[in-house]
Amino acid sequence: MNLMLRAARKQSDKTQAQVAKEANISKAQYQNIEYGKSEPGVLTAIRIADALGVENPKGLFTPHPRPSGEKPKSNSLPKPSVRQHKGGNLP
Repeated sequence: MNLMLRAARKQSDKTQAQVAKEANISKAQYQNIEYGKSEPGVLTAIRIADALGVENPKGLFTPHPRPSGEKPKSNSLPKPSVRQHKGGNLP
């Protein structure tokens, strides 16, 4: 969940539907952004910030550090190992 975005919306005393309408996006799209399921494009981020009265949209959408002890998710596959013998690498 994007806590900064949610806090800014609550502070502006607007509903998700109101922000979405003012930003010219669907309520579902706004919800996906607020819940962290998707990232807005630059223009959408600016329109959301404008709807919330925030001057710098970067602060609303900048990834925040993970809590200590939480490891980042890795989407990469492990590197394959190379089998070796006395004569060198096997074909």
